[in-house]
Amino acid sequence: MRCICACVEAAVQEDPTRWLRVEQELGLSADPIGPLIHPGFRAQLRWLKTNEPVTVAVFNSVFSSDACSRGEGVFVDSGANEGAFSLLAASRGCCAVAVEPQPGCQSLLLAALDRNRKVMASNGKPVSQNMAVCARTLSAKPMVTKVEVKGCLPNAQYTGGLMNRGEVEMALSGRNATTAHTMKVKYAEQLSNGLIKSKSVSSVALDDLLESKGLQLSCSVVGQTCQPAAGAPGRIVLWHLDVEGAEIPVLRSAAHLIARGDIQRIMLEFFPSRWPAFNISVAEGLAELSSLFHGWHCVVMCTGERYDFSRPTLLGPGKKDVAIGLCVDVYCTSESQPMHDTGLKAIRAMARAPRFFLGNNTTVHDGAQDGAP
Repeated sequence: MRCICACVEAAVQEDPTRWLRVEQELGLSADPIGPLIHPGFRAQLRWLKTNEPVTVAVFNSVFSSDACSRGEGVFVDSGANEGAFSLLAASRGCCAVAVEPQPGCQSLLLAALDRNRKVMASNGKPVSQNMAVCARTLSAKPMVTKVEVKGCLPNAQYTGGLMNRGEVEMALSGRNATTAHTMKVKYAEQLSNGLIKSKSVSSVALDDLLESKGLQLSCSVVGQTCQPAAGAPGRIVLWHLDVEGAEIPVLRSAAHLIARGDIQRIMLEFFPSRWPAFNISVAEGLAELSSLFHGWHCVVMCTGERYDFSRPTLLGPGKKDVAIGLCVDVYCTSESQPMHDTGLKAIRAMARAPRFFLGNNTTVHDGAQDGAP
C-alpha cells in the first residue's frame, strides 16, 4: 500500500542534524526514532504537547491501532499545516492524506518527506510511501481560496468576504478576538491589493479526492494526477479538521463517505463564531451538525463529556470557557460500541487523571474546569 502525491516543489535541503523528531517533541515514547520535521516548528510542537495533550494522546492511540499497523487505515488531515500529525500517521503505517493549501507549508512538508525518505523507514518502507500531500482546500461546492505564496501560517483562517462569488481569502489571525479581526482586515487588504504575493487554490470534495472504490486516492493538482499502488487502503480511521471555522463546508465535502460509513472517527476544531463568514448562522450550523452526527458518539475532548451539538459552547452551563486552542475540539466515533474505541479510551484516561495542564493557568479537574491555584 503506497500513497505518493508530489503536487508541489520540495524545499531546499537543510542540515539533517537540525531536523526534529516528531514523537520526541510531542513527548511520545512509542517509537524513539519517529518521523522528522522541519526545525522551524519546534515551538509549535511544544505548544501542542503542553496545551493540547488530549489531542496528542488520541492521535497516538489511533495511529497505533491494528488498522494502521496492517496498512489498511487512512488518515485525512484537513489543514495539515506543517504536517506533524500526517507524518506521525504515515510512520505508523496509515495512509496519510495531508490537505494543505498554503504553498509555504507544502514546501516544508515535502522537504520533510524527502528527508524521511533518506534517513528512516516505517514497516520497511519510507514514510513518503505512506503519504500524499495535496495542495487544495476541501469544499462540497467549487471554491477558490487566495493564499500567501510564502510562509506557513499556523492559524490562518478565511475572511469569507467574497463567499457569494465562490472566492475567499485566507488571512493571518490572532488568538484575541479583537486582535484577530484587526490583523485579518489589514492582512486581507494587503493580500487583495497585491502587496503580498499570493496564488489562487481551487477546492475539491473529499468524496472526489477519495474515490468510492476502496477509497483509492485521486489527487489532481495543477495538471498532475497521482494514484496509490496496487492494494488500496480501507476505511478512514480518523479525519482531522483544523480549518479555523470552515468545518461545516469541509464536512459537507464528504457527505457520501459519511453516509456509506467509510469514516470511522472525526476530530474537529469547533468555531461557531466563524461560521457566518460562510453564510452559515450558528443555529443553522448546530442543526446541521446535530443531524450529520446522529447516531455517532461525540465528546468534548478536554473533558470527555458527551456533546450533542445543541449549544454553541463546548463546556456545559456554569463552566468557564478556556482560551481558544485549548478546549475547542470535538471527537466523534461511529463505532457501534464506543466503549471499545481507542480514541475515546485515550480521552477517558486523560479525563480520569487528577489534574492535567491545559495552559493559560487553566486546568481540568474531575471533569470540571477551573483556574489553577
